[in-house]
Amino acid sequence: MTVGVPLARHLLEQVHETINYNDGLDPPRVVIITVGKNSAALTYSDATQAAAALCGVQLYTSSFLEDVDDKTVQEEVRSLNGNPMVHGIILQLPLPAHLDAALLMSGIKPVKDIDGLNPYNVSLFARHSSEAVL
Repeated sequence: MTVGVPLARHLLEQVHETINYNDGLDPPRVVIITVGKNSAALTYSDATQAAAALCGVQLYTSSFLEDVDDKTVQEEVRSLNGNPMVHGIILQLPLPAHLDAALLMSGIKPVKDIDGLNPYNVSLFARHSSEAVL
């Protein structure tokens, strides 16, 4: 077993304790947006679901067929951004080649951007800002 596995488990347990400490508050809700059946994306999505279960995060999936267009995914992102019951959004990469990943990532509100790939969050990270959401 590598050193990273016990460390990751320890960090997830700390997150779980923090969530449980906030008794009376709703647990965090995160939505993963998936497109198509890319094996790497599905593997990562499965790992994210397992991690969420370990730390008490409610994880939901919004799945689209491979041939979905940018506009449809943008509408879903807008809907999730406006939903106060959704605390975080993950746009599962890689996306099919016909979709504009940069455009779609830029539509996620920075405060809901779990992966920190919204251009605003990337710029904060590049500047070593303590405000970066990563």
